[in-house]
Amino acid sequence: MKKTKLLLSITAISIILIFSISGCKDEPTENNEKVDFCSCINTENIAKSIPIIDEFLSELSENMNDEQKLQELVTWLKSHPCIIDADIICQSCIETEPQISEILISFEENGETKDIVFDISMTNPLKIAGYNEKHYPLDIPFREIIYNGECFCPWTNLKFGKVVIVNSDEELKKYINCTCGNFPKIDFSKQSFLISLNYSPDGKLFYHVAKSITQNSTKNYKLDARVRLINTCRYDYGWSSLLITNKINEDCIFEINEKFDEESELTCECADEFFFNTLYNKIYFGDNFLNDILLISFNPDFPFKEIEDYIYNTGLINSIFWKENNWIFVNTKEQKSCNELKDIIRIFESSKYINFVNFVFEVKPLEYDFFCGGYMYYLNEFSVGLHSENDFPLLQEVIQKTNTKIKSHNDEGTYYILTSDKNSEGDAIKMANYFYETGYFISSRPLMKSIRISGRPVYQNIFLPNYNIFNNDTFMFLND
Repeated sequence: MKKTKLLLSITAISIILIFSISGCKDEPTENNEKVDFCSCINTENIAKSIPIIDEFLSELSENMNDEQKLQELVTWLKSHPCIIDADIICQSCIETEPQISEILISFEENGETKDIVFDISMTNPLKIAGYNEKHYPLDIPFREIIYNGECFCPWTNLKFGKVVIVNSDEELKKYINCTCGNFPKIDFSKQSFLISLNYSPDGKLFYHVAKSITQNSTKNYKLDARVRLINTCRYDYGWSSLLITNKINEDCIFEINEKFDEESELTCECADEFFFNTLYNKIYFGDNFLNDILLISFNPDFPFKEIEDYIYNTGLINSIFWKENNWIFVNTKEQKSCNELKDIIRIFESSKYINFVNFVFEVKPLEYDFFCGGYMYYLNEFSVGLHSENDFPLLQEVIQKTNTKIKSHNDEGTYYILTSDKNSEGDAIKMANYFYETGYFISSRPLMKSIRISGRPVYQNIFLPNYNIFNNDTFMFLND
């Protein structure tokens, strides 16, 4: 009998010890609530902290608004000794029914700082809808402010080499004064606006900057910038970043990592495809191929926001950095070969949102030229010169065969502007060469255009703070 009592006592003590070691209780007690909660704050038992948090949320006053409730939750989380930090990532930023807010907590486990994001269902009362652990480094999505050639906004109070994190309209007004009405609306309850101004080495001018953002820890981010420089232009220039991201707290730290490319790392293996015919020879320009820029013409029947969402969601581009009429320039995520760009073009042209996608080329600057180079591009137009108006039936025959269309012509009926699209037998370059090589016509050429960069800096232009742009210059003669 004594042995039985002793055995029962030992068993009871063992059970108590087991529960003491496991620590995390499903139900909190009034006296040791903080101990109970902290015993759950580890990657193995974090789910068991949810009833404790939900209990706290259920006791908040109904007179509080949602923001006040989230702030109270953050304060309560920080009151626990096991929590290193807690922050509201965003409020009602996930568009579900009901909407979801996000709160980040940091704690130490096995000598490492761990980050957990709680999803807060915006019901009454608020409730935990789920959680996930953050694994660093993280790629942070963003959208770049698109220059459309219409709006110029002066900026102030910026420091070179520093990323400014803006989280309110009031804060934005400290840096930007935009009166033309075209500056995009930013939902600061869900988004942040990042501004950065940086020098280029030796004062060299740049064509464009491809950017990426990486989060390396709770408070540490890195802005990577790949800057394409122009060799012959040397002025006191810089490059800028104007990016919209998901919410980032103002106390986060940004490191800027720059890579400067003076030449493309890849050659164009299909350079011989880019030419046009004259009366005497072929003019090749494929060596000026830019391997990280494309021109995309979009369908204006759809809202641009919907088109923009589609383009970014493909994961194929880094940013949209120029918009004009119904076309845009985009950066790819990295330099691509010609054939790799063709694959990207095929993907985009399969979409209802896209009319056509074309290559872009570099305009090489001259040593003493006022202009410092720029972009050469083509849309969907090409010209066809007839020997006489009697050749019109031949023109109609080739148009029908290639699925191209007449846009305009001269009064004599000897000079026509035609258009192609993704349903034609090729783009404007290929179609112009095809028409010429039939032997029916005196001339046929793609209508090339250029955006040319001036050597005069404009310091007060937020969208293009480093140069003047002269757009839509006719780059090549339309007739011999």
